[in-house]
Amino acid sequence: MHTEDGYFIQKCLLGEPGAFSFLIEKYKTAVYSLAYSKLGNFHDAQDIAQEAFVKAYRKLSTLKRTDKFRPWIYAITSNLCIDFLRSQSSRPDSEYAEDIDEDILEQPAISAYQKELNYDALREALGELPEIYRQVISLYYLGDMKSKEIAQFLGTSVTNINARLSRARALLKEEMITMMSTTFDEVRLQPGFTFRVVEAVKRTKIQSAPYKPALPFGISATGIMIALMLSMAIPQSPLYPIGELIGSALLSQTQVSEIGVIPVDTIEITKITILTSEKGDGDFGQKPKPEPVNFLGGGGKWNKKADMPTPRFSLSTVGVELNGKIYAIGGWNGQVLSTVEEYDPVNNTWREKADMPTPRCALATVVVNGKIYAIGGSADTPGKLNMPLATIEEYDPVTDKWTKKADMPTSRNSFSASVVDGKIYVIGGYNGGRLSSMEEYDPVTDKWSQKAPINVPRNFLSTSVVNGKIYAMGGIAGGLVVLSTVEEYDPVTDTWTKRTDMPTPRSAFGISAVKEKIYVIGGAINAAFQMSKTVEEYDTVTDSWTKRNDISTARVALSASAINGKIYAIGGGPVIGWTSIVEEYDTGERIPQSVNPAGKLSTTWGEIKTQN
Repeated sequence: MHTEDGYFIQKCLLGEPGAFSFLIEKYKTAVYSLAYSKLGNFHDAQDIAQEAFVKAYRKLSTLKRTDKFRPWIYAITSNLCIDFLRSQSSRPDSEYAEDIDEDILEQPAISAYQKELNYDALREALGELPEIYRQVISLYYLGDMKSKEIAQFLGTSVTNINARLSRARALLKEEMITMMSTTFDEVRLQPGFTFRVVEAVKRTKIQSAPYKPALPFGISATGIMIALMLSMAIPQSPLYPIGELIGSALLSQTQVSEIGVIPVDTIEITKITILTSEKGDGDFGQKPKPEPVNFLGGGGKWNKKADMPTPRFSLSTVGVELNGKIYAIGGWNGQVLSTVEEYDPVNNTWREKADMPTPRCALATVVVNGKIYAIGGSADTPGKLNMPLATIEEYDPVTDKWTKKADMPTSRNSFSASVVDGKIYVIGGYNGGRLSSMEEYDPVTDKWSQKAPINVPRNFLSTSVVNGKIYAMGGIAGGLVVLSTVEEYDPVTDTWTKRTDMPTPRSAFGISAVKEKIYVIGGAINAAFQMSKTVEEYDTVTDSWTKRNDISTARVALSASAINGKIYAIGGGPVIGWTSIVEEYDTGERIPQSVNPAGKLSTTWGEIKTQN
């Protein structure tokens, strides 16, 4: 029986360990949650999960039916847990200090102590449940899995799972359920898990097996080979905020059904492109096409423009009306960047500018009085990939120099920023959890103040400004829900108001405003980061949406900026990869000065990723 799992297992047996990353991403959350349900210790569960995948890889040639990988990895994990408990029978229940994550050790003593009390209380409460209830409650809350996914993983019916969940909740106190949701959100697997396992299996030899080329339904040979090449870049994508799984590492376009941990069943890879490792044409090896690209839909047309010199996603771009230039700042292309490049839309040319002092991705940039403010984002600190930053640095395009400014009160990445009346507003994002907080910065006084929080906590949102109001759109909320939510903020009254939802839920997209309309471009339309070409226009006066011509290249973690009625969609990439593509959209408006496009985040995935 040919399955997706079977295909990637065969690739591993043929000596391509990078293909194993697909299986890790698909099952890692369930394996980790299962291990925790048996061990009651987050750090031990992570170690067992990693060992289970390494052992499964080493013994892949012994798996007779490749469509049975799911129950097989389940059995391996269960047996390793039993062996571990036997070997640790004399070990105290409490975690050793050296096992505690370094981030916990760095917290204030009272905070760390309170967390340990929560962990102990949760461990004790779950320990009193029969194992069948403890399993489903861990998979549901820690694994963030739906009943159907749990049923498939445990090999039982959805009815049984729902009954077990109901019984487990009845046996737990209400306050324990609340604590469980919060605590489990803090201790989910970090994105570096996949990287560590892939690095381990690269050093592990497995026995080859005969292979007859056969592909599961819906997968083209060319597409899947390209996808495998892209999957090798998975380990350090900044679009994955700490402690959460964003989605599959492979897909350009997918048909999704809820199978396994990641909702991926049949894959249809169409027009997925190969990324280049050098600066250059930037659209993943395809040569630029100078002619306009026509699409279904309405409005203006998209035109290919000169590639950005440095391919990247999770960057931020910003237009400076005083000189008519666009600045691409920071981002990710295998490393966190400090690169700054200036684009001249009139001459269609790029040139390098002074590097940003602090390398970062998943940042936001805005313009106030002709100066650019680079805010927050993710650093690549050793041992702390995607560490949220509070850093703000001011760039003067005239002198080509950077100046340090007062830090944000709240470190954050994958957030958004906008400018109204000379004040900067930072909104949402990620810092160990999704944020609803909003903070206002006054560049004149170099001081911060708190403002009304957004109603829906989220990261990978984007914002734009029209007529003194901030419009916050999309993003990812708890449970990895991709939002279509639109909220309007009035700085005068310090209040948020719900507006008409976007037709297409999305995150990690580009956004720009021209006059009284906001353009939402590309991005990811689900938690598996299925990319979209869709462009939709929001009319702030009528509170209504209109479909516009699609962007030519589907991508996430791109950035968009507007100059004189034209929007420039810059950079981004597929789920794994980066590009230097620049496309121009002509809205048909001709105005001396466009609506300030600076008040927005170049969303990352991310986050990817970025973003956050």
